[in-house]
Amino acid sequence: MVGTDLSLGMARLAARRLPSAAVADLRSLPIRRASFGAVLAFYSIIHIPRPQLGGALREFRRVLRPGGRILLSAHEGDGEFAVGEFLGEAVPFVATFFNLDELVVVTRSAGMEVTLAERRPPYEAEHPTVRLYVEARCPSTGL
Repeated sequence: MVGTDLSLGMARLAARRLPSAAVADLRSLPIRRASFGAVLAFYSIIHIPRPQLGGALREFRRVLRPGGRILLSAHEGDGEFAVGEFLGEAVPFVATFFNLDELVVVTRSAGMEVTLAERRPPYEAEHPTVRLYVEARCPSTGL
């Protein structure tokens, strides 16, 4: 198991809980081809600009073994949400919202078989956006 984040500080926090963590970009992972059984991108794709999402998903597929699985989650909506402060810190924060059909199409275009695509309403304590989940599998025949 390897956690990745663009932020050194976040990668260090992840390293406290995971066997391994690295500073890495989802669009160019420092991982050998076909070496992982699964990729979990839980709300991390919101940080990828819409035009670059396909490249990120192709990168996920590259690192997955044949039959490997992926689980994506995102917030539903159009456009982007941007603020200059996040969690009390003065940092730029931009989140891309997606729709479920779009995530399914991009996932399939990256060469994966979608096995689940669903929405859920936000929990009471969450930001009031619908949550999206896409699970997919790499073909068993490899790349």
